[in-house]
Amino acid sequence: MATYSRRQIYGKVKEAVIDAFTAGLTYADIQAKHGYRRESIYNAARQLGLTLKRKPSEHRHASIAQSAERLPCKQKVAGSTPAAGSILTTNA
Repeated sequence: MATYSRRQIYGKVKEAVIDAFTAGLTYADIQAKHGYRRESIYNAARQLGLTLKRKPSEHRHASIAQSAERLPCKQKVAGSTPAAGSILTTNA
């Protein structure tokens, strides 16, 4: 089994990114085909100045989840003390 240096491996990642760019493949396609780490693929593409396609599911979920977590309007808050009051009443 051949042992490759980091530079040789990174060169292979760059080759895969260039091939994927010309074929119109996505980041996930490269990862599935070659088994490279997603971060290595992103870094190689950025260094080469190429932007690969992304699957629609890779970038749409965050905005949907964030919009669902936001309240539709400002909620009115009476203050930090309870509205009923904080004085203890006793029957003497």
